[in-house]
Amino acid sequence: MLSNDTRVLISYSASTQQDAHSSMLANQLNMHLYKEKQVRAVMHERSQKMPASDSPYDWLILVHSPNALADEKAQVNAALERVLQRQMQGVMVITPEVSELPAEWDTIHRYDASTSDNENRMLRNIIRDMQYVKVPYTAKAGRLQRSPIGGRSPLGAILSPRLAIVASLILVLLVGGVPLYLYLNRFAPHPASTLSSVGLTATASTHLKTQTAIASSTPSPQDKQTRFRDITQKRPNVTGFRPQEAWDQNDTCITIETSYKASAVAASQGYTPCMAQHTTLQNFAYQISMNISGDAGGVIFRSQNNLQAFYRASLTLSQQGLLFTAVHCVPGQCATNNPNDGSILDQRQLPNSSDQPQVVTLTIIAQGNSIDLYVNGQFIITLQDPAPASGQIGVYAASLSQTTTVIFTDLRIWVLPPPPATIPPELHDH
Repeated sequence: MLSNDTRVLISYSASTQQDAHSSMLANQLNMHLYKEKQVRAVMHERSQKMPASDSPYDWLILVHSPNALADEKAQVNAALERVLQRQMQGVMVITPEVSELPAEWDTIHRYDASTSDNENRMLRNIIRDMQYVKVPYTAKAGRLQRSPIGGRSPLGAILSPRLAIVASLILVLLVGGVPLYLYLNRFAPHPASTLSSVGLTATASTHLKTQTAIASSTPSPQDKQTRFRDITQKRPNVTGFRPQEAWDQNDTCITIETSYKASAVAASQGYTPCMAQHTTLQNFAYQISMNISGDAGGVIFRSQNNLQAFYRASLTLSQQGLLFTAVHCVPGQCATNNPNDGSILDQRQLPNSSDQPQVVTLTIIAQGNSIDLYVNGQFIITLQDPAPASGQIGVYAASLSQTTTVIFTDLRIWVLPPPPATIPPELHDH
């Protein structure tokens, strides 16, 4: 329910330059609520003290900022507790950029505002969703007056006869059903593995199948190709190099119409990272095409703390064809952007072909601990990330002996759900 006396708290962050979009969305939502429903929301910038209030808020609408996740968790968890106690109507989260939310927020209404079209849709949908939520018990209490007859409320007077009828039916089923079950059960086989109820048997069988599927052996390359096709045939969450992701713009990293250019000079003998500063991704598919003029190019993903720790995958041109390399960098390993730094997780020469395409497409599908890498749509290898974390994505050009320019096109990003919990094989029969 939404009326002009609905109390709404809009929480946002404006502490860094990256939060400018968050601040703008918060103010835009505030004006929209008043214009459409005469709701006067309370604005709360998270670095400031919470505004004093004489009564609790009905709604918390949080404009998400990855830089303030710790503060957001505390605020959202407190609000969710009030929702569970039916003292608030709900919590909503607006994401100004493509990013993942904590898994424990899966039940929260989420609204993507990473594009202008999505912003308009977000404003409409928030008002729509706020109008179809049950009123908390605290708000209902004043309206449920006791009846002077028998001390019961009118609702109780209506329900009592119905409860009596239901109780009578249950009693009849119990009294008549038990002898019938015992009679029929005399003729039924009783192997030790058979459960006594058809319903329980179906449930248990389904559960066992789920466990077996989750804990099955490593998927085959054919399974990986099927997964690639299933994900990439869907509509991506992001296409192209948009301003919302804040790709680096400087002498060596620059957007040119619908493409993005990364350059590395011969004298550097290293790679030039170009990052999308407003991305925070953990479970995702990241696909991009690149045209390499010079030595090598590649992608960066799950980058944390300004490239202190990250993964990168590269393709190097050679007379033998393409050399594929996957590298993991931990803090202190890759500070100089030397191509030889970091731990090489995989390196292989891809088959040479006379019709080798000039434009090569890299795809990374990262979900939980598993990272699948593809070149031109063909599965290459699965890497295991022991501690998966959210991070930025990026691209780079690498110079080994000559100046290198890489033109990146056809960027696509799909945000994926967290992976299902795995069940160790040794627990199957327990």
